[in-house]
Amino acid sequence: MPQAIATFFKDIMTIQFAIKLMVAYALFTSATASFAHVILDEPAALASTSYRAALRVGHGCEGSPITALRVTLPAGFRGAKPMPKVGWQLTIKTASLAKPYDSHGKTVTDDVSEITWTATAKEHWLLDAHYDEFVLRGGLSAAAGHQH
Repeated sequence: MPQAIATFFKDIMTIQFAIKLMVAYALFTSATASFAHVILDEPAALASTSYRAALRVGHGCEGSPITALRVTLPAGFRGAKPMPKVGWQLTIKTASLAKPYDSHGKTVTDDVSEITWTATAKEHWLLDAHYDEFVLRGGLSAAAGHQH
């Protein structure tokens, strides 16, 4: 397989691995914490590109409404910015990076590691009978292969 094609497939595998991690950590909170049914609109992207992650929440579990959604971002997902939702409070956690990176001439040593959307009142809960999307965007590192 030519090198350019091999790199292309490694790059796609990088984001697929990262996306699986993001979805695995997407949780909803009700009376007891449980996993929501969440998928990504676009399950693949290339390394060194910008990526818009639209997390589609199809429904909760066993009739429970979704009152919060937490997404833990994998290493290699840079500069994450969530899209605000009316009636949902955003909480963003940052963490020190093991390996700093350059962004527009500035060295980045801390980056977004977790994003949580929390319904501000009962009328904003996502009922089990409805669906919605929670969106964030960021950039993918240039390194091909799995990010840890």
